[in-house]
Amino acid sequence: MNREVQVRFWERAGVKFLRATRQHRLFSFISINWRGKPLRSYRTIVQLIAATKTDTGLKVRAELDENKYPKGVKISDTQLAAVRITPHAFHGDWNYTISPRPKLSGKTKTVRIIS
Repeated sequence: MNREVQVRFWERAGVKFLRATRQHRLFSFISINWRGKPLRSYRTIVQLIAATKTDTGLKVRAELDENKYPKGVKISDTQLAAVRITPHAFHGDWNYTISPRPKLSGKTKTVRIIS
């Protein structure tokens, strides 16, 4: 994957008005969209989520990942150190960005990233 991923933790206890959070507002539209429909498969659920639109024009993009992933994979300290994780200013232990490795030009080289 060659995309940047932002991981954010939304602490409910710290939210003054829970109903004003984006997640809650979006979930209410998702719930309205699948009301009365049998949720018999992951595919059905994802399709209903993807068909959700809000009154303000927000469209949801969702797709089902049907790949099989092995369980119990052990990651070494060296492998974990190679992941480009940048903590955010606010609660960097909960909120951070994972960036892709830099592309190599020309010959293949081994790049070790130390942060």
